[in-house]
Amino acid sequence: MKDIHESSQTGQKTICVDMHCHSNFSDGTMTPEQLVKKLFHSGVKYAALTDHDTLAGLSSFRQALSKYGIGFITGIEISALNSNYLIHLLAYGFDPEYPALNEMILNGKKSNRDTPYNMMSRRFYNAAEVIKIIHDAGGMAILAHPFQTEPDLENLKILIEELKKLGLDGIEAFYGPDPQDIQHALLQIAKKLNLIATAGTDYHKQDGLAPGMHLELSKWKDFRNGLLQSSLHALKKKNPPLPKNPIKIKNHWFSFIFRIILPAALSLSLFIITLFMFFLPYFENTLMERKRESIRELTQVAWSVLNEAAADVQNGQMSLEQAQELAKNHIKALRYGSENKDYFWLQDLSPRILMHPYRPDLNGQDVSDFVDNEGTRIFVLFSEVVQEKGEGYVSYVWQWKDDFERLEPKESYIRLFEPWGWIIGTGIYVNDVEDEITKLRFNLVIVSLAIILIVLGLLIYMVRQGLLLEKSRSNAEKLLNESIERYRALSEAATEGALFVYEGRCRYANTVFIELLGCPSSGLELLDLDDIFPDIEENKEWRKYLYGNKNDQLPRNIHGILRRCDGSDINCIFTIRNDNSSRKSFMVLVRRAGEYIEHKGTHIALHRLLQLPDSLLSDLTDSIRQATKISEVISLCKKTPDLVLSLLENGTSSIALTHMISNITDMATQKIIDLCFKEIGPPPVPYAFLALGSHGRQTQTLYSDQDNAIVYKLEGQKDEKEIEKYFLDLATRVCDTLEEAGYQKCRGGKIASNPQWCKPLPVWKSYFEEWIRNCEPQQVVDFSIFFDLRAIAGEPEIVSELRHFIHAALHETPFFLSQVAQNALLFKTPMRLLGTILASGGKDHPGRIDVKI
Repeated sequence: MKDIHESSQTGQKTICVDMHCHSNFSDGTMTPEQLVKKLFHSGVKYAALTDHDTLAGLSSFRQALSKYGIGFITGIEISALNSNYLIHLLAYGFDPEYPALNEMILNGKKSNRDTPYNMMSRRFYNAAEVIKIIHDAGGMAILAHPFQTEPDLENLKILIEELKKLGLDGIEAFYGPDPQDIQHALLQIAKKLNLIATAGTDYHKQDGLAPGMHLELSKWKDFRNGLLQSSLHALKKKNPPLPKNPIKIKNHWFSFIFRIILPAALSLSLFIITLFMFFLPYFENTLMERKRESIRELTQVAWSVLNEAAADVQNGQMSLEQAQELAKNHIKALRYGSENKDYFWLQDLSPRILMHPYRPDLNGQDVSDFVDNEGTRIFVLFSEVVQEKGEGYVSYVWQWKDDFERLEPKESYIRLFEPWGWIIGTGIYVNDVEDEITKLRFNLVIVSLAIILIVLGLLIYMVRQGLLLEKSRSNAEKLLNESIERYRALSEAATEGALFVYEGRCRYANTVFIELLGCPSSGLELLDLDDIFPDIEENKEWRKYLYGNKNDQLPRNIHGILRRCDGSDINCIFTIRNDNSSRKSFMVLVRRAGEYIEHKGTHIALHRLLQLPDSLLSDLTDSIRQATKISEVISLCKKTPDLVLSLLENGTSSIALTHMISNITDMATQKIIDLCFKEIGPPPVPYAFLALGSHGRQTQTLYSDQDNAIVYKLEGQKDEKEIEKYFLDLATRVCDTLEEAGYQKCRGGKIASNPQWCKPLPVWKSYFEEWIRNCEPQQVVDFSIFFDLRAIAGEPEIVSELRHFIHAALHETPFFLSQVAQNALLFKTPMRLLGTILASGGKDHPGRIDVKI
């Protein structure tokens, strides 16, 4: 395992952990997120946040740990009294929602929880109470920094013996600030009293001692096993039986009035109040903000014209005067708006008008003294705003578009083009926005009145149908109970467990696997694969596939041993499932060996029904994999639409279906490429066939077209033209065959048979570098399509190298990501006034939605 190291002093295997850290929720100096980053850089693999008498930082700490792949242990440090000692008890592995524990923490605080941690302002529980509550919450109680509590080792031993009688589970034998001889002495006390030894640094600050301590693997497993046993012991106490009889519902008219009419009347009142007091003002503000945002975006487009002209000057393509004149004329011709009369203007910082399409009389004029009818020196104000902020919004009064005699309030967005000292701007008329708000208000009033009338009619109808509804409800409850029993029977018959492994660590398991393992779900991440699948003779074949190359074709069923948390072994059948793109992330399916025999017999139909999409996918992909002719692959692919429609009609989720379609396309593409190699020979250099767009994201639908490409590595001694010719021939064959199989070619030409997208690795790097650096609208769109690239054939390492290059380029140009996000946000789902989606199927498919728009 990569997390395990060997100590240079003892030769024992160790693991880096820190079970004693503090954040700014108590007396630490860092936020949980900052603390986790520090832990990560110190190589910590498991950590616990043990803030003093508070659980406030646990949620943030856990989320941050998951991002860095560090194991999480629930923790807290609780102050308690025992005899003449004020001790600190570390609690681990408990349920943070346990009521008695939270009540104890709350009652122990006299001052407000947001005040700094202060020992003098607290009342303390005795140690026996604290240890009992920790155990009842499913946790372990550990004595923190024992030597700091009592420096005399003999007295300390007496104190620890007293605490053990009260239920103490362990001591913090490896405490960061303690010297080695003290840690050794504490370890001997723990061994003699049969207590668990834990390790922690008591980390508080960013400077000084770094977090993380190397703990012997055997001691870490003793601690972990103790956590699991404590959790299991607590779980056995909470198993409330389910009610056997359904709740009877009273059947009289008063119940209907109280439960239907009164809530409906209140709902209508709240609807009207909320609509006119909250939603309408919100819509008005939102409309204004959207208008403001639109002129800002439009100005950005016009600003890019100036930027492009400046780049031409810098590249020597034209003189400064030519570039400036060309830019003026270009921006002068720009128009937008419903009447195509909205415009842009240019001025400098003097201020002097450089270009105004509707006031040519001001062009070239000094407008320092120009004022609107309210006395505002607007052009001077523009200059002051951009000199101070670089950009901004300004309100003033100006003529109505091209009408010299009509003056209206206006709000403009202006931005400085610093290389030339020019100001570019455009604006919106306030009256336009107010007219839209008036229309919106009128529509809302009409809609709200219609809704009120409809609801009143429905209320009358519901009251009349009340008695019938009560009878229907009673019958429905009976049917529901029957369906629950049927579902329970199916669940009990489904004996296949699933374990999901990500980055080499156990992340999630279904209920069946948890029951097989005998481990609480909260403790799953603390287990290693070696704990679950031990290195014994019976697992020799299984571990070869578990730790081997998961890109190899794996047998579907392997016999092996699963070791439960209590140390007992179960003879099982294992299957690995992965996406053929990662050796660190995969899923293990587990069945008892005896139950596997049952599945082969009478229960095989039930087993396949419980996993119908996965079973059908395996059947189809296996058939494609075994095909020997391209015509067979085409015939099998054409079965996909009927299969998908059948599953969709039977309630299969859309997520499962899109993933299934993508996997079928993957297998078909791989098989077609393999068959093409038999005709044109093996590839002359390493390559990768890429899936892009929805195929790359594995969200392909039946209507998705082909989005693919080829990237290859050139070798100096090879003929580049011959290599390019080979891969274009391969791409053409593959894309044409996929088209015959039902996958339409991309209408935008984003396809491998297009020579532009069948290039060596350096060219692909130059594509992404240009897209990220220039950030033009079309380049942002291209980047969004090609960013979802995934290797489905060839060498995945080529794609990894390309991805590393892209990530480095994005790190150097962070502004580009905001442009990508902004481009995504520009898409708005076409909605009707009442919130329904507008149909886009046209005459051929009325009432349907075109998912490709």
